[in-house]
Amino acid sequence: VGGAEPLQVLQPAALISLVKSRLSMFATSYAAIAKLREPPEMLIGNLYAALVSSITLCMIYAPFYPPIFALSAGCISLGYMATKIAICKWYRNPPSLDEEMMEQMRSVLEVVLLIHIGALFLAGHNADFAYPIGPTYAALALWAVYMLADSFLLD
Repeated sequence: VGGAEPLQVLQPAALISLVKSRLSMFATSYAAIAKLREPPEMLIGNLYAALVSSITLCMIYAPFYPPIFALSAGCISLGYMATKIAICKWYRNPPSLDEEMMEQMRSVLEVVLLIHIGALFLAGHNADFAYPIGPTYAALALWAVYMLADSFLLD
């Protein structure tokens, strides 16, 4: 589940820094040296996409293997810490996220939540024991209430 955030952050920054410091010997002005020593830009879109995919995979597969919630929480926490360290040590400050990105994430997670409820129905139907289906119906009803509130009240 997930795990792309730490890989995105663990780039060979020390090697890049070493090469840039060697290239700075050939720079002709202070501006050129400053440009060579400037930290790389953080690819916030890739980190954002990895976060959404981690949450999506967790929500889809969790009804079939519940410990995946803990695994996903660990991966997302590790990614958060690695990103914080990377912003402090290697990268320039990333651009701030705008409202459009958050709305897009919310619309994606609405669909993912419906898929999660469908996976709950499948897991309950295929269970070897008496699966309580009431919470699944309650989740579907709450999702419907949220969608109605979103379309009528929150716009």
